[in-house]
Amino acid sequence: MSKVNDAAAVPLTQTPRADLHLRAENLHAFELVKLNPDTDILCIDDVPAPDAFPSSKFALVDHNRLHPRFSRDNPECRVVAVVDHHEDEGLYKETADPRIVVVPTGSCSSLVACLFEEHRDHMTPELAALLLCSILIDTGGLKPGGKAEEADRRAASFLAPIASSLQERAAITSLAQSSPENDPGLQTLHTTLQEKKASVAHLNTLDLLRRDYKEYALTPATTPPREILVGLSSVPIGFKSWLPRHHDFWSHTERFMTERGLIVLGILT
Repeated sequence: MSKVNDAAAVPLTQTPRADLHLRAENLHAFELVKLNPDTDILCIDDVPAPDAFPSSKFALVDHNRLHPRFSRDNPECRVVAVVDHHEDEGLYKETADPRIVVVPTGSCSSLVACLFEEHRDHMTPELAALLLCSILIDTGGLKPGGKAEEADRRAASFLAPIASSLQERAAITSLAQSSPENDPGLQTLHTTLQEKKASVAHLNTLDLLRRDYKEYALTPATTPPREILVGLSSVPIGFKSWLPRHHDFWSHTERFMTERGLIVLGILT
C-alpha cells in the first residue's frame, strides 16, 4: 500500500493470478527487484466476487474507461486519476486529477515515470527498474523509428541512473555517456526481456490469448443501444507459425470468447 496526497492507494492488476506465469518477461522483471508475484501483487481474482467492489475511488493506469465490474452496485464509484496512452474517450474530466492521456506514447510506464520527476524522493531503484523494463518491452528497446516517442526516451534517461544501483542484477548503466537507445546496459536488458517474451512455444492457444489480454465495454451506435464486451489479445508470434502448431485454434478461440461473454475478439500478432 502506498499513499499519494494522503490517500491510501492499493495497486491492483486485472490479470488473474493463474495467468501471471504466462508473461516470462514480467517474471524476469519481478525477479530483478526481488518482488514475489505470489505474495506481493494483488490480482483481480483476489477480490471477493460477486459482491460490489470494495472501493469507490479508482485511478486508471494504461486505460481510460473504468470496467463495469467496478461500478456495478457501487453508486459512489468515482475515477479520481487517469494515466494512459490509448485513444482518449473523454471521460472523467471533472473528477480525475491528474488526468494524463498522451497519444502517441510508446509505453504508459513512461507517463507514470514523468509524474515522479518532480518528486524524485519517492522513486526507488526497484520501481525505476520495473518501469524501465516495461518501457523496453513496450517500445522494442527504444529502437529509433519504432514505437518509442520523446516521452519514452526522457523517462528512460530519468530512470536509468536511479536504477543503476541494481546494475549487478539488471545490467543497467547510468546513461552518462550515451542516449537510451544506445546504452549497452539497457540493450542487454532489452535483449533478455525480448527472449523471454518470445519464448512461448510451450503455450497453447488459450494461454497465448490470455497472456496479454485487455477487455473493454463498448456501446455501439445501435437502436436500442446495448453495451458489448470486446477483448484484445496481444500475441508475440505470427499466425504463420501459430496456426500450423495449434489445430485447435478456432475451437479454443471460440471457447475463450464464450467464457468471457465477448462479442468481438481482436488479436494483435
